[in-house]
Amino acid sequence: MKPLKTGDPCPCCGMPIKSTNPEMLRLLTDIRDFGFSLRDAERVAALLKKEQEAADGTM
Repeated sequence: MKPLKTGDPCPCCGMPIKSTNPEMLRLLTDIRDFGFSLRDAERVAALLKKEQEAADGTM
């Protein structure tokens, strides 16, 4: 299947994907194609935290 990109529906919640992080987009594509696990949820949370810290300038 085609990789997800910014603006595509999130496989977890259905909302448009806001992230431009390639690692996040690959992870969401894998979740869509292969399913979702607790480990995936932890990785998503960690990546979202990094993106928020970068946006806030708190890195």
